[in-house]
Amino acid sequence: MPRPTFSSPPKASKQSNRPVETITPLSAALNLTYDDKHDDADYAKVASDVLTNSKYAGKVVLICWHHGEIPDLAKALGIATPPPWTSTTFDRVWVITYANGAATLSDHPQMLLYGDSSS
Repeated sequence: MPRPTFSSPPKASKQSNRPVETITPLSAALNLTYDDKHDDADYAKVASDVLTNSKYAGKVVLICWHHGEIPDLAKALGIATPPPWTSTTFDRVWVITYANGAATLSDHPQMLLYGDSSS
């Protein structure tokens, strides 16, 4: 079954096109499209879509967003205090799950390259 995916739009940041560059190969490999209608600063709208639209209920939703907005996106998804996300953090996957209406975040470092942190 197709999984919903979101990305900030191409060229959302003057410095980076990374969210689209990250999600495109995975989307192609899984034969999925991604929704890039929300502007980079509109992470709250993405969170609202995911949390209130019944088409996402019970689904795994992949969100690939611009680096600087990820902690605020996590907050909008219900994480009160996300882990630190510095300007040099690029090796993380955050998984947010919901049980009984409460959001829980687990932090998964990739540890693939020299310099990637384990925590």
